[in-house]
Amino acid sequence: MEAREDVLVFTTEPLTEDVEVTGRVRAVLFAATSSAAGTTSSARARSTTSPPCAGPAGPPR
Repeated sequence: MEAREDVLVFTTEPLTEDVEVTGRVRAVLFAATSSAAGTTSSARARSTTSPPCAGPAGPPR
């Protein structure tokens, strides 16, 4: 998915310590488009390894 030209990916710097996430996670997305009928939005949080591992879509960008 990350290799697609029409997908925007944000990756943080490596965390300096472990983080535990418990409960529901919520993403708030603000966007504007001129063709809302052809627009799909989603969000996902995932952990990656360092250096990035190549999954089905290749390494994260």
